[in-house]
Amino acid sequence: MAVYQGTQRPVLIPGARRRAAPMERRARRIPIRAQRRARPIAIALVFIVAVFMVALVYLTQSLQTAAVQFQIDQLRSDQTELHRQIQTQQGTIARWGAEPQVVEWAQQNGLGQLGGTIHVPAR
Repeated sequence: MAVYQGTQRPVLIPGARRRAAPMERRARRIPIRAQRRARPIAIALVFIVAVFMVALVYLTQSLQTAAVQFQIDQLRSDQTELHRQIQTQQGTIARWGAEPQVVEWAQQNGLGQLGGTIHVPAR
């Protein structure tokens, strides 16, 4: 079995007890990561995204407020129109309930006036 210089595997000799050949010992290095600092560009991007999100929420709320205000105005104008229609109908009812109007309508439809008032005595 051939052993190449620089390999770090144990050498096995046939017929001998298994024993690891001495390996070169190097100082063991413990990897230490450098502390990463936040880059100014990353901070700027985070700030821009945060401002954009706040602006987007503000714009959404403003649009919803405007939409609700428009609906309120629309409902108030509908309410005013309904009150106007109710007053018109009440005026029409009052006019049709008056005796001269009823007599005129009856004459136009071929109905005549009744005779005098008849009193029925109670028993």
